[in-house]
Amino acid sequence: GSLVRKPTPHRSISTKVLLTEGEDTPFSEHCRHYEDSYRRLQAEIQNLKDQVQELHRDLTKHHSLIEAEIMGDLLHKSLQVDAQIASEYASLQGMRAVFQEIWEESYQRVANEQEIY
Repeated sequence: GSLVRKPTPHRSISTKVLLTEGEDTPFSEHCRHYEDSYRRLQAEIQNLKDQVQELHRDLTKHHSLIEAEIMGDLLHKSLQVDAQIASEYASLQGMRAVFQEIWEESYQRVANEQEIY
């Protein structure tokens, strides 16, 4: 399966609200970076899909031979995108751990404040 999941409408709306609230936090910065990367990768994947469809059409409809160089280039680009996705995924996992720690500290601080109050 793909590591990049399509944003759910709820996640997408939540992200938009978060990013338009104007407060620049490490988390909103992270969301901005994620959205940019997601859109960029989505465009690259769509471009690859279009190229593959075009080659497939040439092969089936026009019975054209496909040059090995073109196939090699397409494969190379696909592997690059795959590596970018893996890199983004690893980065996300790292950020998840960082934010999890920050959120735990925030929860603890709030719990302490509530107890004191």
